[in-house]
Amino acid sequence: MNPDLKNLVVEDSELQLQICMAQLNKLGFENVSGAANGNKAYAWLESNPADLIISDWEMPGLNGFGLLKKVKGNPSLKDTPFI
Repeated sequence: MNPDLKNLVVEDSELQLQICMAQLNKLGFENVSGAANGNKAYAWLESNPADLIISDWEMPGLNGFGLLKKVKGNPSLKDTPFI
């Protein structure tokens, strides 16, 4: 495992976001960022490409499915693994 991989966690529940990020850190991932919704995540991704996106599905505004469609529709992000 490469601890330098850039991971983005997208979760509208602050508690769940913190738990997920802490668990990834515990597993050895050192570069973990978080976003509170799909719109914030996409804005972050435009200037900070990630190696992996882990997203909640049900969120206000741009939900997980909408974020997935935007990521896969962007030529520079389309190959980013998305869970």
